[in-house]
Amino acid sequence: RLAYLRDLPADFRMHQRAGGWEVGDVALDGVSATANYRAQFTKIIQTSSFKGLVDRLKAKQEEGLQADAALLKRASHK
Repeated sequence: RLAYLRDLPADFRMHQRAGGWEVGDVALDGVSATANYRAQFTKIIQTSSFKGLVDRLKAKQEEGLQADAALLKRASHK
């Protein structure tokens, strides 16, 4: 399903910590996930407010939790 990703360049910015390695950022085809999120968050804060950003993130989190629950429910009926 995601075969096209095999040819997509992926760079990982890693940080060594006491407990091992952590991924600090992922860039796909030169596009940094951290920079992308930062730009989106900045735009939301500028057009709305910090509270508006937090509200959107909470709503997205709830959407994800509901989608996960629906998938688990479908999987348990198989």
